[in-house]
Amino acid sequence: MVEAALAGRFEFLLSVPLVLEYEAVLHREEHLLAAGLSHHIMDDFLKLLSLVGKEIPLGRFKRPNLPDAGDEHVLNLALRGHADGIVTQNLRHFPRLLERFGVELYSPQDVARLLRN
Repeated sequence: MVEAALAGRFEFLLSVPLVLEYEAVLHREEHLLAAGLSHHIMDDFLKLLSLVGKEIPLGRFKRPNLPDAGDEHVLNLALRGHADGIVTQNLRHFPRLLERFGVELYSPQDVARLLRN
């Protein structure tokens, strides 16, 4: 996906809370072990994401919209950045986004298939 973003095939939106979440998740020992990568390599990957992505400043949401309040910043980023979709493994955390907000929901596997075409 990073290569596709670098090639301009899609725009990757970022916010400070999202990068901090990525950092926390990618530095979990189980993820480092599964990927066979070091903290240093993950830091380099996060720097690359920050270079590729377009930062969107976030404001406050007036009311919660999602079952998991920890995911609100992702919805906020998508809406403020006028995203066509959200890519997430947590599909159940984002119910009925399309009908409520006009935002599609994709798994990473969905995006990989789309990018192969």
